[in-house]
Formats: sequence, structure tokens, C-alpha cells
Amino acid sequence: MKKLLLLLICLSATSLMGKPFKDNTLKWEDRPLTLDDFMGKKLKSDTMSYQLYWVIKTRQNKVKVPHGRIIYLQTYLTLDKNKSYLTDSCRKESMLPLYQTGFNLLEFYRRKSTYDLAENPGTDYSDIVNYYYREYLEKMETIEDSTHYGQNKEAMDKYIAEVNDMLTLPEIDPTEIPLGNRYSGIDLYVGYNLRYSPNDFHTNALSGISVGYSFDVRRHLIGLDMTCNFGGKSKQDFETEYGPINKDSKVESMHGSLMYGYLVNPQSKNPLYPTVHIGFTNMSGDEVTQSDGKKKTPSLQGFCFGLGCRYDIPLFETIRLNNIGNLVFCNWSTRWLCTASRSRLSMQIRPKLLFTQMEGSFYPSFNLSVALSWNTMLFGYKQIQ
Repeated sequence: MKKLLLLLICLSATSLMGKPFKDNTLKWEDRPLTLDDFMGKKLKSDTMSYQLYWVIKTRQNKVKVPHGRIIYLQTYLTLDKNKSYLTDSCRKESMLPLYQTGFNLLEFYRRKSTYDLAENPGTDYSDIVNYYYREYLEKMETIEDSTHYGQNKEAMDKYIAEVNDMLTLPEIDPTEIPLGNRYSGIDLYVGYNLRYSPNDFHTNALSGISVGYSFDVRRHLIGLDMTCNFGGKSKQDFETEYGPINKDSKVESMHGSLMYGYLVNPQSKNPLYPTVHIGFTNMSGDEVTQSDGKKKTPSLQGFCFGLGCRYDIPLFETIRLNNIGNLVFCNWSTRWLCTASRSRLSMQIRPKLLFTQMEGSFYPSFNLSVALSWNTMLFGYKQIQ
């Protein structure tokens, strides 16, 4: 008896659970509608004799562009077959062109909404979709009344041609979607440095390295720039705190400076930043052993300042567009919304003229750095309060 009761309870629970979920969606791009695609049942609360239950979904897509790629969100239209229904009076082959025209009209408004979003950055995508859905309902009312729900073939053919002509609107070109305004970024670089310096301290050391990093805020650049050149020789004997630097001994020459720059051509593919520098200079000799057994490097320090510029030649970049309403805050205080990000590998040309003070004397230093740079930049729009 207990086993029988348990079996009845299990059967009752199974019937209450109903059918398992099954994804029955049809993409507009896959094929035309059929009457079998309307698998839903009309609810008592529904007042319509037929229903196209549609959803706009997104998928990540990418397109190759010269020297890079764009990764963006592409929308596509689907029909939820489980929720789309026809009443018995509407399940007719002669009415199928009406349903297909409605589906085609939704596809046109989906495409149109992506153009409008590109022209109105920072707007909520759902607001644009709701605007066009209202237009869709008004248009479909006109079509239904004018064609007697598709039964007037001559009138129906006219609307089919009209909507098909609207569908000649192509998908939006992702290269036409604006990135937004520059918000913030970071740049790291390393490269080769050439230097010429007429001075009384060391001979020219042409070969060297250049390294640094910078932060980019809107169009302002703030960073640290370091150059070090090897192979020079001391022109005279120097006494330093940690020992002598003898004439003709090998020395290294280094400049380190805080850097400020301003982007003068934000719309260009090749950014140009005039820069100003202020920092220190250092000439160091061979390591020596002190009387206490500790090893020290004798060196001379000084002050430097100067002017330069940074010119970028992009080699490869990846742009990620956040183009369908999924906007995130760049900064909670200023409420900037991130609309895109860009990572870029570039070759940078960095000439600069420094004036260096050492041991009471000033001398110029001409530097030319050719570096590889990795940088990333966020773009956005300020949210209206």
C-alpha cells in the first residue's frame, strides 16, 4: 500500500512539472516563416488574434580593418516560437505573407535602431527600440486594415514591395560606429636611444635604451621618461662621494624626467604630443670597492629640462565597441560611460632636446628614441545627471 501511494505521488509530481524547457527560436536571417513556427497558445488575457513574439539578441562579432580589428556587438532578430501564436481563424496560408511582412518590418526597425544609436551615443538602446516598436504597431495596423488581414492580395503585394525596399538598408558598418570621447589610458614603451651631447664631461655615447610609461587623461599626457646610453668615456678626472671617475674610463649617461604632453590631433590615426621634461641627469663610472669592503658606483648628478614630442605609428590595434547599451561607469564621481576600449601596438618616434646642468655647467643633449609601445585607451560619454 505504501509503495502504491509513493508511485501515485511521483506521477502527480511529474505531471505538475510539465514539459522541460526547449529553445525554439527562429532567427530572421535563417529562413521565411511558416505556420508551424507559431507554436504558442493564446492566453485568456491576450486580445490579439495573432502574435509575433520577437526578441532582439546580441552576439559578439569581429571585422578586420587595416592594421587591426574591431570587436563589436551585433544585434539580430529572433522569433520565439513557443510564445508566438495564431488563433484558429488566422491559421491560413493566405495570411502568411502578412505575418512575414510584419517580421520583415521588425528586421528593418532593428537595423534602423543601430544607426540611431550610433548617431545618439550614450542613449539607452531600449529607448530607441521602444520608439520604433511604436512605429511598427502603427504601421501594422495600417497594413492589416488596408489588406483585410492579408486577404486583399493586390494591396498586400504593394506593402510587401514597400517593406522589401526598406530592407535594402544594410547592416551598420562597425567602422562607422563612433568610439566616443577619449577618457583615460596608459602607455608602456621600450626602445633604442640615440644621443649627441657636446659637453666637457663625457664623450658621445650613441647607443642606449629608452623606457618609460605615461598616463593619458582626455588629451593630457603625464609620465616618466628614462634614457640611458652606454660606451662613453670620461673627458677628465672627477672626484665623487663614492670614489674617482678617471679620465678615459668608461661611463654611462642617464636622463630621467617627468614628462607632460598634450595631444594636438585627437582625430588622427597618428597621435602627436608636444612634450616638456624636467628631471635629473647622471654620469656613472665603474664600480669601486670602498675601504670598508662595500662596492659603490661613483657618479655625478645634475638637473635637466627640455622640450620634445611623441609621434605614434600604429602597427596593430584591437578596438572593442560597447555599442549596444551595456555601458559601464569609467569613473563613479564624473559618471563617464565607457563606450569603447582600444589596445594598440605602436612604433613611437620620440625626439627631445634637453638642457643639462652638471658641476655648475649647462650643456645641450639631443636625443632620438625609436620605441615599441603598448597602450590602451578608454572612450566614453559623460552621463547626463
